[in-house]
Amino acid sequence: VLLGAALLSMSLVLIAAAEPLPGSAQAPWDIISKSTTLQKGPDGSRIVSFIDDVTIKHGELIATADRARYLEASRRAILDGHVVMWQDSTIVRGPYTYYERNTGVARFPYGVVIERQSGTAVADQGIWRKEENRFELRGDASAADTTGTLDAQAMTYDMNQEIFYAVGDARMVDDVTGVVVEGQNIKYDRAEAQAVVTGEPIAVFTDDDGYDIRVRSEKMIYDPLTKEATAERNVRVRRETMTATAGRAHFYRAEDRAVLTESPEMVDGATAIRGDRIEMLSPGPGRRTVKVFGAAVVANTFLEDRPGPVSADELDGPDPGGPAAGGVDGDAPGNAADGSRVSRDPLPAQDADARVKLRKSRDRVQAAIDLVKDAAGAPTGADTASTAVPEIPEGAETAAAVVEGALAEADSAAAASDSAAADSTASDSTATDVPAWLQVPSDQLPTENLLFGDEITLYFVDNELDQVVVVGHGRSKFFPSEEDGVLSEWNDVVGDTLYVWFTESDLDSVHVAGNGAGEYRFPADGLAGASVDVLRSNGKLVDYEAPVIRYMRTSETMHLEGGAKVLYKTMNLTSGTIDFDAAREIMTASGNPPPVLIDREDEIHGAAMNYHLPSGKGEIVQGKTRFEAGYYSGKDIWKLGEEELGVDHAIYTTCDHDDPHYHFSCRHMKIYLDDKMVARPVVLKIRNIPVFALPFYMTSLRKDRHSGFLLPNLELGVDDARGRFIRNLGYYWAPNDYMDLTGTVDFYPARDQFVGYLDTRYNVRYRYSGSVGLKYNRDASTDRKQTAVEIRHEHTLSETARLTANASFLSSNSIYQEIDDSNRLDRDLSSHATFTKRFEGSRSLRVEARRNENLDNGSFTETLPSIVLTSPSKALTGGNSNDPVIPGEERKARFTDNIYYKTDLRAVSQRRRDTLGAEERNTGSTVDARLNTTQNILRYLRITPNFNSEATWIDKDELGDKNQLRATYNGSLTARTDVY
Repeated sequence: VLLGAALLSMSLVLIAAAEPLPGSAQAPWDIISKSTTLQKGPDGSRIVSFIDDVTIKHGELIATADRARYLEASRRAILDGHVVMWQDSTIVRGPYTYYERNTGVARFPYGVVIERQSGTAVADQGIWRKEENRFELRGDASAADTTGTLDAQAMTYDMNQEIFYAVGDARMVDDVTGVVVEGQNIKYDRAEAQAVVTGEPIAVFTDDDGYDIRVRSEKMIYDPLTKEATAERNVRVRRETMTATAGRAHFYRAEDRAVLTESPEMVDGATAIRGDRIEMLSPGPGRRTVKVFGAAVVANTFLEDRPGPVSADELDGPDPGGPAAGGVDGDAPGNAADGSRVSRDPLPAQDADARVKLRKSRDRVQAAIDLVKDAAGAPTGADTASTAVPEIPEGAETAAAVVEGALAEADSAAAASDSAAADSTASDSTATDVPAWLQVPSDQLPTENLLFGDEITLYFVDNELDQVVVVGHGRSKFFPSEEDGVLSEWNDVVGDTLYVWFTESDLDSVHVAGNGAGEYRFPADGLAGASVDVLRSNGKLVDYEAPVIRYMRTSETMHLEGGAKVLYKTMNLTSGTIDFDAAREIMTASGNPPPVLIDREDEIHGAAMNYHLPSGKGEIVQGKTRFEAGYYSGKDIWKLGEEELGVDHAIYTTCDHDDPHYHFSCRHMKIYLDDKMVARPVVLKIRNIPVFALPFYMTSLRKDRHSGFLLPNLELGVDDARGRFIRNLGYYWAPNDYMDLTGTVDFYPARDQFVGYLDTRYNVRYRYSGSVGLKYNRDASTDRKQTAVEIRHEHTLSETARLTANASFLSSNSIYQEIDDSNRLDRDLSSHATFTKRFEGSRSLRVEARRNENLDNGSFTETLPSIVLTSPSKALTGGNSNDPVIPGEERKARFTDNIYYKTDLRAVSQRRRDTLGAEERNTGSTVDARLNTTQNILRYLRITPNFNSEATWIDKDELGDKNQLRATYNGSLTARTDVY
């Protein structure tokens, strides 16, 4: 037998050597076994069977099996039973293999196991394309290396580039982190440590707190070495009740950090988060941080269930074990008994060790190998010749072609999306320094708790929101109460930085640092939808600002410090510190600077203030206010209503010193703003010494024109020359709309001097107006009585005639000095009366009488009368130079039309007295005549001749000559030309 086998082997080698072979099959070929048989096939070709311990050598390839057949016509070897093939560092096992000698392709139809130093792979079927150094695996294919496992329905393994292409229910499991990545297609580049997943990819992992996180997108990239993953386009993330969407997301498992970009949005229960970029971190067990950058928004709705950016069904997709989602077997070995795909659960916590599945796959292949060996004896020649060779369906494409095609399609979609996003960005309007969220009126914001800012950081403890920090252009709108579903009351505040604290994820307090300002709206009741001005005027809106603001939601209190300001209705309150109790609607103010309350034109100062908004009542401790020229102060000032103040232990004075020289004091005072002041009892004190008392006093505070005592102008004091005094004690009387009268008195007790002033004014519009003033001085110490009368009158006689007069009459030239009048330094007394009349043709007449007298030396100058008659310049022919040109009445110009004349007449009668008492009287008149023209000569030369003459008559000159007449004249000639 051995001799026959040797001869047959030799004959096969000679036959092989004699046949012409293709290039790839020219490698040395040798088959060795314990026994060999030779027979012919149906087509007459020879078939050689090798039995027991078969070894085939083909170049660098070595293959062993229990049995083998070689089909000479097709140059194919079929190996059966415990097949092992190895070349270099690659070992391939299977129960059955047929090997193409020409192409170097080995097919494993009943299972295959691939072993390399880098890892192991198994599959129900496999093709080894030795020349291309590539494996095609089909049917529950699995691969494992030191980092994890890769499963799919089909795989291409490119050993040259160390790349796996997985198609159909592809799944990659990271053994170190427990990350599971699934999709229809996975390209795993071991050399680059990168897995690219397409076809509805999903990644599932567990965070440090034991919560499962699922990520879906259109494309996903995972690095098993750095433990980083990138999800691209239509990214969806879910963690317990939290869902998120974004255009792109990056996950850093080593840092337990995730970054979402491209319009990210996160929803967790009733809270939604948006911004340009969202970053999620887990700094420690039970702690989680979410950072939002760029146009950050955090919204908390009052609905029980907020619609998320993606529904739970959409996020989870169909059953992960279904063909759309893909999956990985748990304990089941790939196919169920009925041949259907076994459902897979993607949760790592419920996933069996991926290596268990790989081990079971290898055991299944080994069982097939043993089954073939146990069931098959040495086949007979007839059986061997007639046995059909099993084939592996190639399919339309390899797994590598499918994966590369899916990647190309995904990249093309990404490019189109990026282009559309770029176009959208380019069309955006120019950004302003003020963010958009600060420009939206409060009532146009959504009805939910809101936070805006350039950057927002949220801190979670034990899965509960604990604190939020807003940095840059911060804004917060929140609703203090949700009772009865009424959400018309809210607080809207802005500031540089906002700190928001929560208790069991419910808002607890807000702290604003830097440029804080806001508005608090009370329930609008019947004013829903009204404008801000209407709400403010009805007490439904409070505006406030301060460098530092703290708001406590549970107690509905607000604390403003560092220089606070509150605006309510017409009231403006400023103070170092202001506290506002929204529940009780009470404001308190204190601190440095002290509180100042301004209501319309009224201003009140105090050391502390308390104010009840609905009733308009309040208390001002050590308050002080000013009305016109008077100052009101008191131990406590109570605002009893919109227009009413109550003062306890009140003080009134017109002295502006902190310690006034005099004042009126009373136990109780009521001030009715813009109406009157009532006090009782009233005591006048000078230097805190009581002078006199009244049981009751009332004065008007009205700002309109009305009769009443002029108490705010009252002056009490001590004069060095005249001792104690009372000045400006007066009364104002307004009998009608056309006249009024003011009477005041000054009294100097030490000199028994009395000074009275009586001034009346009258005015009838478009007719006449004027005033008459009387000043009377009685000084008992000098036994003098002095009077001064001042009259001013203006009278419009007609549209062309007007009369004005000012006159002063004194009984003594020293009265102004005696009574400290404002005219005491003016020692010239002047009176005059003037009549003016305009005539047609722009002619005018002015008649005036005037007297000026010096009160110190008695000299005076008296003009009675002064007459001036003027006429306009007029052409010799052609009319007045000021006459308008009437269309249709033009005539041919004459030489004399450009010659103008003008005449004026002045006449004066004057009486003078010098300081020595000598008097003289003079009368005179003057007539002026002017003649001028402008003419063009020789086309380029303009000449302007002028002639002026004056004739003066005087009744007597300085030499005593009477009726003197003097005439003067002068002329001039100018010439002008223009040179260009």
